[in-house]
Amino acid sequence: MCIQAKQTKRRQQVAAAAATAPKPSAAAAPPAATLPPPPPPPSAATPPPPPSAAATPPPQPQSAATPPSAAAATAAAAAAAAAAGSYLAPQQQQQQQQQQHQKQQQQKQQLQQQQHHQQQHQKQQQQEQQQQQQQQQQHDHDHQQQQQQQQQQQQQHHHHHHQQQQQQHHHHHQQQQQQQQHHHHHQQQQQQQQQQQQQQQEERT
Repeated sequence: MCIQAKQTKRRQQVAAAAATAPKPSAAAAPPAATLPPPPPPPSAATPPPPPSAAATPPPQPQSAATPPSAAAATAAAAAAAAAAGSYLAPQQQQQQQQQQHQKQQQQKQQLQQQQHHQQQHQKQQQQEQQQQQQQQQQHDHDHQQQQQQQQQQQQQHHHHHHQQQQQQHHHHHQQQQQQQQHHHHHQQQQQQQQQQQQQQQEERT
């Protein structure tokens, strides 16, 4: 009788715990219709059921504790997503700043390249101008040398021609002197002949 009283008290405690516990969801716990019916109270002749079967309560409290854990998991996931978004936002800003900095550097490099190209072009133009000036100077110098050579040739030609004229004039003067000498010599011969004739006439007389 004591054993039966203990079993009935335990059944009453299990039933009270099941009634006070929150109802599980349809997916987590089986419906009440599927639960096995409580065994009928044993008579005095039937032996009591084994204590192991009566001691195992149904797993109702564990199934009831699962919904709060799922809600906590979703809340934790939302918080993690929010934290990830707040962490990604500064990274995106840093990436944008880096991209802007790279664009500025590219623009500076392009400006430097353009300036360097302009400087090279100016240097080439200056070199070409210097070459043209040197060529003009050389051409002018050559032209001056040619003019000087022509003047020297003209002077030499004029001097040589003047000398030839002087020599010719001097030679002509010598010829005149020779002619005069010849004429004078002829006169002397005539005078001598006349003197001889006079002497001969005197001798005859």
